[in-house]
Amino acid sequence: MTILYRHRRNDTNEVFYIGIGKKNRPNQKQNRNEFWKNIANKHGYTVDILMENLPWKIACELEIDLSKIMFKIPSKDLKNELKSRGYVILKEDIYFIMD
Repeated sequence: MTILYRHRRNDTNEVFYIGIGKKNRPNQKQNRNEFWKNIANKHGYTVDILMENLPWKIACELEIDLSKIMFKIPSKDLKNELKSRGYVILKEDIYFIMD
């Protein structure tokens, strides 16, 4: 099963990465792109596990969906956009799909 996670900058709390992987991937620093390395090295980062035990196909779809939403919509409009797409907010800034 797969984990959906995000990385936030420690200086601004801004999300800079949405990812999926197995149990250790969210905390691994290797096999990351230069953009990720620059931010992580300069500002530090915090890992948030958004969902666990996902089938791979669902995790891939969520990663793409969340990445599109998180990085193209101003944060003030994010909650409304997520709600309109069928997401529900269970905790502040953590989003889950409703079945």
